[in-house]
Amino acid sequence: MFDAVFVEGDLEVAVVPALLGACGIGVDPHTIINKRGIQNFWKDVPRLNKAAQHKRIFALADLEQEPCPSDAIASRLGGAPHPQFILRLSVRMTESWLLADAAAMAPYLGIARKLVPTDPEALPNPKQTLVNLARRSRLRHIRDGIAPEPGTSRPVGVDYLPLLSDFARTRWDPDRASASSPSLARALGRLRQYAGA
Repeated sequence: MFDAVFVEGDLEVAVVPALLGACGIGVDPHTIINKRGIQNFWKDVPRLNKAAQHKRIFALADLEQEPCPSDAIASRLGGAPHPQFILRLSVRMTESWLLADAAAMAPYLGIARKLVPTDPEALPNPKQTLVNLARRSRLRHIRDGIAPEPGTSRPVGVDYLPLLSDFARTRWDPDRASASSPSLARALGRLRQYAGA
């Protein structure tokens, strides 16, 4: 069990219970602290690293377009994180980790499995990939909810977050997804190491 859990945004709030649960680590979803954006998240990382001297802390954010998770972390901390501060970055986005579970994602979106990319971490914009897949769905609530309405400037549909959060909570299997996501596999390995300590 962690004393505190911090995440970049709303989708990570839905992903963390499944991620930690796969490692035998419990978390109350109501205690997850949502930093509401990558800038706010990174601003707090040095403080969280210092707090880890006295508390066990887990944090999750997107790597976005940075080239390397280790370099991104080291550049903000001036070195490696404290051993009690487990900071993981999904490559490129948390959506990559969700797409990595093609066996669950394809039926959820109502598309053929062969349409789900086999290397989601190589995608330049996994969020856009999800939107494009939703446009091909045979399920109207997926098409209308995940993809934005034509002619709008919104990058995603009005139900993008609720639908992907539902997928993360009810269908996503982190272990199965880790076979197609090296950053997820490393996160699971580190969390299991922590849980066994």
